[in-house]
Amino acid sequence: MISLVIPTLNEERAIGPLLRACAAVLRGEAWRVIHVDDGSTDQTVARVDELRAEGIPAVTVRHEVNRGIGQSFRDGLTRALEDASDHDVVVIMEGDMTSDPALLPALVGAIRDGHDIAIASRYRPGSGQPGFPLRRRLISWVLNRIVLRLWVGLPEVRDYSIFYRAHRAGLLRRGFEVWGERLMTCPGFGANAELLCKLGGLGARCTEVPLVYNYALCEGRSSLRIGRTIREYLRLLSALR
Repeated sequence: MISLVIPTLNEERAIGPLLRACAAVLRGEAWRVIHVDDGSTDQTVARVDELRAEGIPAVTVRHEVNRGIGQSFRDGLTRALEDASDHDVVVIMEGDMTSDPALLPALVGAIRDGHDIAIASRYRPGSGQPGFPLRRRLISWVLNRIVLRLWVGLPEVRDYSIFYRAHRAGLLRRGFEVWGERLMTCPGFGANAELLCKLGGLGARCTEVPLVYNYALCEGRSSLRIGRTIREYLRLLSALR
């Protein structure tokens, strides 16, 4: 089984094309969507309900108010692990079309070939970030290529902050067994790097697949706040020392 954990916040325009593209790519596979709606005020949930009626295998975990990326990840992963076997694959994707569904076969294939985590990376030959704002690109490069790589230094990992990753379900389950609710303590975007670093600390075998992160495809407005995110990463780095 392949579970796609997709957090959303006001993605009514993007969620339909995204899930239909996933369905096309995963035709013939046993798969499902764990949709975590984090307090959307638009028609995102209604769109997923419509897609479910069309045959898309989706369940929605709904937050009535916005609770942040960290809580969305915890709730989505917990739901995915409820009935997953240790050899199943759990993929985290963004809900705004920047996680290219065409990479799903490569990411899932890497897990089936023996890796524990497969990362869609913006820092491998063949990758790119068209349309990504220069300031955010610079901050991301410094964070991923210098700070986290030197501070944490997981083998084969260059992109620590991208959402788009595949995981072996058994590794995620072990992460929750070891860390419990503290597997992800960051409330915001830092939760993503925190999850990777803590799973890596359990001996996860990681690999990366080149991703063209086309920011121009982002249908919704990003909820990332640069100053808040930098402060969150600084707290995370201090905790990981």
